[in-house]
Amino acid sequence: MRAAQNRSVCEPEVGRLWEVMGRQAVCGQLQVVVSARKGKPKRQALVTVRFAPVSLKAPQHLRKTMGDMPLYAVLVQEELRPGMSAPLCAGFF
Repeated sequence: MRAAQNRSVCEPEVGRLWEVMGRQAVCGQLQVVVSARKGKPKRQALVTVRFAPVSLKAPQHLRKTMGDMPLYAVLVQEELRPGMSAPLCAGFF
């Protein structure tokens, strides 16, 4: 599942998902092909991969019945370079 919102993390670190994942050690790098789009040519991108077990707080309306959600989160992110306007970034769990 792709993460669309910066959810609250309650274990093992407390904070918001994107910040918690950004503090994790890089476990690898990959070269990916970025398709041409909106007047920009096809290109190669070097992305870093981070992952960690986390426990997310359930949405407010489900907290009483659902509880926390333990899962593994993965962050795949292109490192920002000078002149780059929008690096690739995707979070999954």
